[in-house]
Amino acid sequence: MQAAGRRISPLGWLGIALVVAIVLLAVFGGLNLAASGGYYGMMGSGSWGWAVTMMVIPAVLLIVVLLAAVRGLGPRANPLGVLDERYARGELTREEYLRIRADLTRGTSGSGGA
Repeated sequence: MQAAGRRISPLGWLGIALVVAIVLLAVFGGLNLAASGGYYGMMGSGSWGWAVTMMVIPAVLLIVVLLAAVRGLGPRANPLGVLDERYARGELTREEYLRIRADLTRGTSGSGGA
C-alpha cells in the first residue's frame, strides 16, 4: 500500500477544516446551552465569552487552513526547469544532466514502455 507516502490535497485539508469547525461550533453551542440552561431571558444570559469562542475559534481555524490551501494550490515546479537550474548552478555534470533529461523526456513522450 502507498497510503503512508500519500499526501492530503489542499482541498482535502479544507474539507477537514470545515468538519472540525462544524464540530467545534456544535460542541461550544452545547456547552453554552448547558451553562445557561437553555434560557436566555430578554437580553440573553450574558455569556459573551461563549459567543466569542463559538465564532472566533472556528473562524481562525478556517482562515489558517484556507491560507495553507491557497499556498498549496500554487504552481508546481516544472521538473525540466528544476533540472536546468541545477545544471546552471553547477550541481550536475553534463553527463548527469543529459541522462536525467533523457529520463524525464522519455517519461513524458507517452511511449509507455516498462
